[in-house]
Amino acid sequence: MMPPPALPRHFGHSASIAGALLAATAAAAGTPCPPLPEPRQIRYEERYPPQPDGCPTSLAGRLKNIPIGAARLDIGGEWRVRLEATDVPDFGTAGPRDRAVLSRLLLHANLRATDDIRLFVQAGSFLGSRRLGTGPTDVSRLDLAQGFVELNQHRGATIATLRLGRQEMAFGSSRLVSIRESPNIRRSFDGAHLGIAHGRFRLDGVWLRPVRLHPGIFDDASDGNEQLYGVYGSLGSGNGLGLDLYWLGLERRSARFAAGTGREVRHSLGARLFGQAGPLDWDIEPVLQSGRFASGRIRAWTLASNLGYRLSALPGRPRLGLKADIASGDRDPNDRVLQSFNPLYPRLPYFTEAGLAVPSNVMDLHPSITLDIAPGGRLTLGADLLWRHRREDAIYVPPFLPGLPAAPGSRFIGTQWETGTEWRLARGVEFKLYLVRFSASTSLTSLGARSGTFGATSLGYRF
Repeated sequence: MMPPPALPRHFGHSASIAGALLAATAAAAGTPCPPLPEPRQIRYEERYPPQPDGCPTSLAGRLKNIPIGAARLDIGGEWRVRLEATDVPDFGTAGPRDRAVLSRLLLHANLRATDDIRLFVQAGSFLGSRRLGTGPTDVSRLDLAQGFVELNQHRGATIATLRLGRQEMAFGSSRLVSIRESPNIRRSFDGAHLGIAHGRFRLDGVWLRPVRLHPGIFDDASDGNEQLYGVYGSLGSGNGLGLDLYWLGLERRSARFAAGTGREVRHSLGARLFGQAGPLDWDIEPVLQSGRFASGRIRAWTLASNLGYRLSALPGRPRLGLKADIASGDRDPNDRVLQSFNPLYPRLPYFTEAGLAVPSNVMDLHPSITLDIAPGGRLTLGADLLWRHRREDAIYVPPFLPGLPAAPGSRFIGTQWETGTEWRLARGVEFKLYLVRFSASTSLTSLGARSGTFGATSLGYRF
């Protein structure tokens, strides 16, 4: 779980004393001034302690820790442009090809009124054009991306945080709840978040509604069709090991599966074991789901894993990776038991940047190699092999809808061959380039799907 944006009560005094001591030490020893911290993906998590006296301040640095009486104000933002091209939208069934030009502009203000009260406001303008028509996460001309008030309470080593309003949220590995970074408009929720932290233990409770997007000006609103609630606990051992345990409830008034459409009340009980020991790292997450769908029951599950081994002695420090996922599908769409796994609000794209499938009724095996190609640069090469879990269920496509129908014969869907490059060119400046080649199986082409290629590139700047 992402750490809460809580500030210790003594933060202001301690930061001032630390800054003065650091400046004196730097002047005496001739050491360089500390660099400005790198911007975070979730902007309300950032911390900008005052720079020591005598240190040069960049333009971005002048927008941090602005005094307003006893309060402190941070101002920041983001600009990103992304180009996409594909000839296989929805496995080639949505049209011959698609092209998109997408732009994202975000500005935020983070006001620490006191050590215990904080206000965060972020506005965004999201524009784009697409050959096949505007996508659901492409355009919102001007709207409130985030806006919340946060209250913090300290009792010794325990910190409690209550956040009320519109906010981004990410849990654990972002397999079930994510900010959805790659699409033009990131995901946010309206509601309440209560977090309690003590040492390496965290417990978070949420009641949230996803924000329903509209293309106009300040017309986004809570989605009355859905709500998410639950608790998420995380414990770190301090020696590279971690354990998350959680229960998440999802309600949708009208949910659509291959088995039909109806009211969905689903409970996800999950665990996540992650850590690192020397060159080996791992992240394993089983989830069981129960509940009600229409007039029947829900019995679904998933097991996701991400294993890696780092060869630090070789050029490029290659990491050999292997992801393996199984997300259950529905055995019989005509019975009263729905077995299709619901991934809730996952990171998108999930398997590769092409975003062809979501983790429901799917099995995948995804070997990869990642290389450090230069300071700030990373290259990933991989192959993602996809199968249906059940032939009788559909292949589900983003955001989470049944795409290609059930089909007899082989369960094999196809292979996604991927390459991706990410470069941090300077503080806050990031360039990305992705290429995915999808090779459709014979069973898939019999349904009208095709092989094809997806490419995307983006340039972004955060300050």
